[in-house]
Amino acid sequence: MDRYKFGEFIYQKRKQKGLTQEEMGRLLGVTNKAISKWEVGETLPDITMLKPLADLLGVTVDELLSQKELKVEEKKIVKHNMLLLVLVIVLASLELLTIIGFTAHNFYQKYYEEPVVITEENYSDVLSIIPMNNFEVDGQKVTIESLCRLDDKYYFKGQTLKINIVYAINYCYYNNDGKLGVVTYYNRTVNFELNDDSKENIASIELVPKTEISNFQGIKNVKIDYEVTLVDGIVYLKK
Repeated sequence: MDRYKFGEFIYQKRKQKGLTQEEMGRLLGVTNKAISKWEVGETLPDITMLKPLADLLGVTVDELLSQKELKVEEKKIVKHNMLLLVLVIVLASLELLTIIGFTAHNFYQKYYEEPVVITEENYSDVLSIIPMNNFEVDGQKVTIESLCRLDDKYYFKGQTLKINIVYAINYCYYNNDGKLGVVTYYNRTVNFELNDDSKENIASIELVPKTEISNFQGIKNVKIDYEVTLVDGIVYLKK
């Protein structure tokens, strides 16, 4: 860019506006010496000053840089083109926002699952509890395996789910005389913990009569009742 032509253009426009160098400098936030140096072509204004300078002189930045005023028709074309450009940018931005919103919605649907707080009231929707998964008999001693498992449609995110279960167990046997006897075990509490590494837990409960059963012949059956007394934790539902 020719500094001298640029300076002459500024000088002429300043005169047309009826501004002194001091007034122009005050409006632009620079000294009158800076204005003088621009007008004689000694220096050029900083690039950040071009828009304020053009606005003050009543020209566009393009006119300021080319030192040539556009005709009214040309200005209308430039303005029209600028409006078209703005419209294109706005439409493109709206389309981009639509795509982003759609993608975000799909991501949310796919990857975000709402946490489910487990309580004594809703545990059966989340947990499978099998009070007697298996049992073994060793003389008069019976060992029961009780299972607690998180259903496959749920998962953890680093949390631990704690479950307390209280059992009431009837140990039924018969003796050599063919008589049936029952030994009852109340309040046998088992504490389970489930997490990412162990989504099921098996507890072994040993049942041994307090005193040896006389004329013991064998186990007839074992009946278990249970009550969940505490559930504490959060799981997430797969989608």
